[in-house]
Amino acid sequence: LKRMGQAPEIDHNAAQPGQLFWLVRNGAPAHLYPWNLIVGATAGLLAQTITYPLDTLRRHWQHSCAGPRSERPPTLRHCAELLYSEGKLGRFYAGIGLNMLKLVPEVFVLCGVYL
Repeated sequence: LKRMGQAPEIDHNAAQPGQLFWLVRNGAPAHLYPWNLIVGATAGLLAQTITYPLDTLRRHWQHSCAGPRSERPPTLRHCAELLYSEGKLGRFYAGIGLNMLKLVPEVFVLCGVYL
């Protein structure tokens, strides 16, 4: 709106729901087919690898807070220090192998859904 009191105008060039469906079905160029899946899977794997230690810390924090009050770490920083003292950086990446294995079927399912 340019001025107060002016009636809003509808943009008739905006994408309509039918056009959006067409874009989802036909928008990906066919000549990029295998590469867009490979790049997408690589990006997902990289993002998962970078954020996995934070997820491990979150799970450990939730698990420790469910126990008795005397065994709870007072802060999240203290929880991270406990994890580090238990196994250095390897403790933050515990279980990442199985988490990455689940990425392969996930990519196949998503590929089947979107193609």
